[in-house]
Amino acid sequence: MELLKSLWANVKAEPVPTLHHWSNQSPIWLVMAGASGFLMLCSTIYFQGWLAMDPCEKCVYIRFSQIVLILAGLFMACAPKNLAVKFIGLALAWWAIFYGMEMSLDYIASHHTMEALDTGMDFFAAGGGANACATEPSFPFMLPLHEWWPGMFAITGVCGEDDWTFLGGSMGHWLVFTYSIKVAVLGVVTAAWAWISLHHK
Repeated sequence: MELLKSLWANVKAEPVPTLHHWSNQSPIWLVMAGASGFLMLCSTIYFQGWLAMDPCEKCVYIRFSQIVLILAGLFMACAPKNLAVKFIGLALAWWAIFYGMEMSLDYIASHHTMEALDTGMDFFAAGGGANACATEPSFPFMLPLHEWWPGMFAITGVCGEDDWTFLGGSMGHWLVFTYSIKVAVLGVVTAAWAWISLHHK
């Protein structure tokens, strides 16, 4: 608790220099990697293993974005003060966040389509044509992850089947919420790093 109070006091006193200092240290990037790893464990152990919610096409793409975030965090943690490492790591992290956010929004759209179909609406009128899922994933960079790690990345579920809720939000809504937090946190850290780096040249 005292450590958190001290960190918060530093941020309030000197927000930009403090955030820049954090970006040059390994712990903040390990936390990013760890948070994404925790979400991966939740999706595989709790949702897929315990609740038997098999992953759909959008789900495996979201998992891929979390894997990229883990790798980006670990990559930057290895040499957080190196400009090239930081630039590459941040580029990967930002790409993964926006890709994951896009897939999460598609996941919500698929769920809404499924709900509409349950009320008797026509498939295409409900948006099914746009939100239909493939049975074979097509990962970025042509990676055959479903062949390398089928337990994690093979499509075994149907898009739109999401009966899980927490505090009124579905899985898709909570995914958007977590990605929004990542945008906010990574945004201020990236801005502070860029500001100090540009003004110290």
